[in-house]
Formats: sequence, structure tokens, C-alpha cells
Amino acid sequence: MTLGLAFFLSTLVVSAVLLYHWGHLSKLSRYNWKKSLPVIASSFSLLFLVGGSLIGYRYYQNMPKAQFQYCDLDLGMSMEEVIYIKGEPTFVLGEESNDPIFRGREVIAVEKLLGMKGVKNYLDWQYENPKSSSRIDVYFSTKTNKISTIGCYSKGIGECNILGIYSGMSEDAVFDILGKPEHVKIDGVTKIIEYPHLNLTLYLSHKTVYMIKIESTKG
Repeated sequence: MTLGLAFFLSTLVVSAVLLYHWGHLSKLSRYNWKKSLPVIASSFSLLFLVGGSLIGYRYYQNMPKAQFQYCDLDLGMSMEEVIYIKGEPTFVLGEESNDPIFRGREVIAVEKLLGMKGVKNYLDWQYENPKSSSRIDVYFSTKTNKISTIGCYSKGIGECNILGIYSGMSEDAVFDILGKPEHVKIDGVTKIIEYPHLNLTLYLSHKTVYMIKIESTKG
């Protein structure tokens, strides 16, 4: 039931009560407003109470809630479940590079690994989308080998989307929807803003979202 329909029905109920009491009172005294006023006041109080409750409930329903799923993947999924749903990843991430010029982790094409067993030796997987500029990143816990983080990276607009937040959205628009973040960190040209109560971390560059991560704050 929509909010408008519920409010409309509650108005009909209150109107019916008013008509009944007005008809009943008019038989006693056509101009006996002193007896009518308490009925009118109580009926309208009931109307505003019901309407206010419905509006409050709708507001609660629309409040952002903690996220545990993205792109058909759930936090806590095993490697086997991920492969069943998404297939083999495109790349896996190796160790940090010791090269003073290239800093970062080695990106290894899965086709160079020895089948499924080779993939499972790595905890960070990447799924590239050949039809767009987006990429899904899956990170597994070192303790449980289950998903701890699901990320979506994109250079395009709207290819990553959750809770009304999407890649390409401005920083100010994010704040308008989610409010101020609980944690903020700037690392070079990247700003990282965190909403732990939503399991949500956003990465921005030039005041624009380019990566969204869902990660359990409980590890």
C-alpha cells in the first residue's frame, strides 16, 4: 500500500465518523456546536495521528540501510560460490611490487595460472566488464577465505550504483544523500570517505566518485 493510498483511506474513515456524529447530533440539536466540537477535534486528531505515523514509517523505510550485497555477490561468500556465480576472474592481484618506479601490486591474468587451483591461491580477484569501463573487485578475508569486500570501479557515469550513489556523482551530491561521512582520508589525488554503519566506502578524485566498496565493518 502506498503512502498516498493509506492516507486517502484513513481520511475516508475519519470523514465517515464525522458524518455519522454530525448526523446523530443534528437530530438532537441542529445548532448544538458545543457537542459537535469535541467530536470534530478528536476526529481530526486521529487523522493527523494516522497521517503522521504513515509519513514517519515511509521516512524510515527510505533511510539508507547497511549493505551486504552487490552485483549478485554477498559478503561472506566462499570462493567456490563466487566462481559458480561469476565464473573465473579476469585478473588476480599478487604481491606488492619492489620496483621504486612502479608502485602497486602485480596484476596477473588468470589465463596464465594453472586452472581453478591457481586462482584460489590469491585473495584479491578482478572481473572486467568487456562491454563497459567498469570492473568488479572481490577481496577475500585472510582468515576465512570468504568475501570481506566487494568493489566496483568505473571511469564512466552510472556504471557503479548503490543507495542512489553512482560513479561520476559529485562529492556534494553524495553528501546530500548520505550526509557527512564518519571518516575521511586524502591520499594523493584520492579522497576516501567511509560510512561504516552502511558498510560503504567511496573513492573520489577531483570531487567525483570513481569507486564504490561494500565491506563488513566486523571483518
